[in-house]
Amino acid sequence: MKRLFFVILLFSILLLSYQYSWCAKIRNWYNTNYTTDIVSVNKNIVVGTTKGVVIYYVDSDSFVTLNNSNDILENQINGVTVASGNIWLYSPNGITIISEDTTTMRKISSSFFGIEGTPETGLLKGDTLFMGTNKYLYVWDTKGSPFSTPWSNHPYDLRGSCVNTIFIKNDTLFAGTDVGLCRIPIGDLSDTTAWLWNTTVDGLPDDTVSAVCFWENEYWVGTRNGIVSGNMNNWFSRDNGLWSKEINRFYSAGTLWVATENTPHYWDSVSNRWISLNRGLKNTHISGICGDATGKVWIGTDGDGIASLNDTLWSSLRLPGPSSNNFSDIVVDENGDIWGVHYGGFISESRGKTISHFHNDNWEILNDTNELQIPGTIRWVSIDHEGNKWFGIWSLGTEKDIIKLSANGEWDSLSLPVSGVVGTQFVDSKDNKWFSNFSNSVCKLSADDSTWKIYTDENHLAYIVALSEDSLGSIYFGSAQKGLSVLKTDGTWLKIGGLPSEEVFDLACDENNDMWVGTASGVAVVRNFQTVSVYTHTLSGLLGDNIMDICIDWRGNKWFEIENKGVSVLKNNGGWDSVTVNDGLASNFIIDDLDGLAFDKENGYLWIATRDGISRCETGTPEVSEDLSQIDVYPNPFIPKRNNYITFNRLPDNARIFIYSVSLRKIRTIENIEEATHRAFWDGKDEKGNLVDSGIYIYLIICKDGNKKTGKIAVVR
Repeated sequence: MKRLFFVILLFSILLLSYQYSWCAKIRNWYNTNYTTDIVSVNKNIVVGTTKGVVIYYVDSDSFVTLNNSNDILENQINGVTVASGNIWLYSPNGITIISEDTTTMRKISSSFFGIEGTPETGLLKGDTLFMGTNKYLYVWDTKGSPFSTPWSNHPYDLRGSCVNTIFIKNDTLFAGTDVGLCRIPIGDLSDTTAWLWNTTVDGLPDDTVSAVCFWENEYWVGTRNGIVSGNMNNWFSRDNGLWSKEINRFYSAGTLWVATENTPHYWDSVSNRWISLNRGLKNTHISGICGDATGKVWIGTDGDGIASLNDTLWSSLRLPGPSSNNFSDIVVDENGDIWGVHYGGFISESRGKTISHFHNDNWEILNDTNELQIPGTIRWVSIDHEGNKWFGIWSLGTEKDIIKLSANGEWDSLSLPVSGVVGTQFVDSKDNKWFSNFSNSVCKLSADDSTWKIYTDENHLAYIVALSEDSLGSIYFGSAQKGLSVLKTDGTWLKIGGLPSEEVFDLACDENNDMWVGTASGVAVVRNFQTVSVYTHTLSGLLGDNIMDICIDWRGNKWFEIENKGVSVLKNNGGWDSVTVNDGLASNFIIDDLDGLAFDKENGYLWIATRDGISRCETGTPEVSEDLSQIDVYPNPFIPKRNNYITFNRLPDNARIFIYSVSLRKIRTIENIEEATHRAFWDGKDEKGNLVDSGIYIYLIICKDGNKKTGKIAVVR
């Protein structure tokens, strides 16, 4: 009876958690170009990064990116191995095992399964996994079924050191550690008397061993201070020609390659030296190296994605994601596209001149090589009524303060009529563009972009970092030091009192014409130019008091981005909730007046940008009519290796979907319409769970009132 009760309880918990995640889906995107390891599986390339794993399908030139929002254990990938078509990811808190087609996944948590130390690397010999952590060498017999065989702990202590790399030759295992190289007979791992250690005393250039391979009848050992080759107790220096002695990986086939902290090299046996090869590379910090099934050499870099070698020239390939994880401002355009910029502020940011544009489920990077010749970094972005994008630059003493991207794709630049940097910007209801110079002025550019008007008032317009407008046309100015002022429609100025702090960081006007004011000490509500309410974390559901950004969605929910805490929401029914990393948010790292909230009204997406990635939260969409012409079906064509499912968007709640072959054989019936998002999904499988063949398929959508819509979907496997 107790066992039955436990099963029911466990099922109830799982059901509740499933329902919660179903109602609040969060998807994250990161810059994945900081790689940590690279391996090949068949013709495809698997890349471990600091923000998840990326699989590059070479033949289709497509990517699949998996991170914490796709249910892998965590984003930081320390090492990757491939065996029997499965991908093994080693992360600080455990292992994730993924099938090559990404349809099957298993997580082995260190805390749950008693794994001590941080998993760093691993290697499979047959069905047995040898895994190194920063404390032990673990051995696990998967019995050929790593997705179902129970984990069993068999740790071996290698002088209490970190296992950096594992190499197996025949029945001998070589473990590179922080205290030397250990040779271990696999037949009897427990017999430590058979273990042989080599350190600097025995000829290694350094005790920290990072790479081992066997090439041309010799073992090659890479360390943090050079390379040797030979056999245990008999080593010869192989540093000649190296640009860096800090070794990360070897790759040996017909030629021996090494990835170092500065440039890839290959070994020339004739001259007995390393030959550097970096032509075509912008970033020469090489984290990993491998070869694919065709013999092509691939490398992973620290910030510039991956590259493949064509003759003597490297061809770089940027991995999917925004230009940087460090956002300063985002905005949604009329198509539901996201535009993001990356001013670093207190954080060093090498990508601050770039623009990240999210379109059709992919990120496009603009100004990647600073072809616009931006003098400083881009801090702000806004969109006017004509669809033009305006980018405010944070840089003193330049002729370019503002960059404009017209709706027709043309670029232009403008200067503020006063000196300073763009402290914030705003487009009002009449299509006027407002720009703060941060120090003491606000400049208004007329709707036709022809005339500037300058407002200068040290009492009201110093350190302006937030602008907004109420429904009557009054303009509100939030200062980082002097509180909140209003320019009323009659041309008079008014200072608003009663705020919890004079440090104002954001403003948002709701449907009742109340102005919500985010400050360093909580949120204020201003009505008829008077403060009527104040919310702080001690008196409400706010996660904290330092409010960076405010966004109001179509339901009237108020969202608050809070410094280093996450996001709080005051729901339209008066209740409070929050979104943090524990709920799947990309990060809680929110600082330096980050304008990180934007709402996509068409799709019901709340976008949350942080200083360490960007998230999209599904909040539900407005009511959908029975007009089926508004239904979207994407992606089309559908490539299962690239996308997990096809989405049917803007569906009436009572709709049903039928999938047919071109011969009109019914393939699948879909009746589960998400009530909150008005979406349904097809995973490309038939009623028996088998993935359909490549080809054209017909969908038929039928509503309860008899309305119908048909269309075609191309499936490419």
